[in-house]
Amino acid sequence: MIHVLIVDDDIDSAQTLGALASNLQTSVATAHTLLEARRQIALHLPDIILLDLVLPDGSGMALFDDPQLLQRAEVILVTGHASLDTSIQALRLGAADYLVKPVNPEHLQRVLSRFMKPATMQAELASLRDSVSKRGNFGHLWGRSEPMLTVYEQFSRGAGTTV
Repeated sequence: MIHVLIVDDDIDSAQTLGALASNLQTSVATAHTLLEARRQIALHLPDIILLDLVLPDGSGMALFDDPQLLQRAEVILVTGHASLDTSIQALRLGAADYLVKPVNPEHLQRVLSRFMKPATMQAELASLRDSVSKRGNFGHLWGRSEPMLTVYEQFSRGAGTTV
């Protein structure tokens, strides 16, 4: 199941985003500050983060300082303080998308469904990695030799993650 973390200081907005995300068969957690977001991330690394730009304890952009988080999660900036500069900065830092509040529910559902597929692939690749280490196969391919491990690595890179 895809795990979505909503980081928004506006409780009503966070609840609305959470309700829309949970309609898509996801698990949802919320945080209203950067500190709470970091705690939530430590408890359960999300697949998708809906991140507000302006938070009581700093800019949502501060979460982009964690490169491991960006390797694992898709970050979608959701803000009522939109500007061309912040959108460019967010995309350069690694945001997967940028939405302006108030968010259109249909648009949010399209964005979330687009990012849920890579997260599902990453979960499947994690299972395949486990299979390689235990049984020596990657899907229908068999072998633990260095050349085969290289082939598996190339497949996983094509899927947007690494073995």
